[in-house]
Amino acid sequence: MRPSFLERFAAKVDRTPSPSGCWLWTASKDADGYGYIGGSPFGRRIEKAHRAAWMIEHGGPIPSGGVIMHSCDTPECVNPEHLSLGTARENTVDMWRKGRGVRTRPNAKITWDTVRAI
Repeated sequence: MRPSFLERFAAKVDRTPSPSGCWLWTASKDADGYGYIGGSPFGRRIEKAHRAAWMIEHGGPIPSGGVIMHSCDTPECVNPEHLSLGTARENTVDMWRKGRGVRTRPNAKITWDTVRAI
């Protein structure tokens, strides 16, 4: 018999105590470090792990237009205490407020000094 979604999800989470309190996803991750799991019972074939953690904790799907935000800023964290429902705008404001709005590119043709000069 195949394990349930909840059993498969729980088997992929490392709940070892850490200073941050994060529970880390140990299975597949995307290029940005967010975990994902297949076979979601919430209407999607593949679900990001932090979204699945929020839905498991709250017993249902994420409301339309909602995003799941991390208070810890750790993409692989699935600790429900670190996750909250917000809007895309709130998530963007949170990202900028925490200084994560600018991504550097090692192959960039211009430097930040050049940008400031322009």
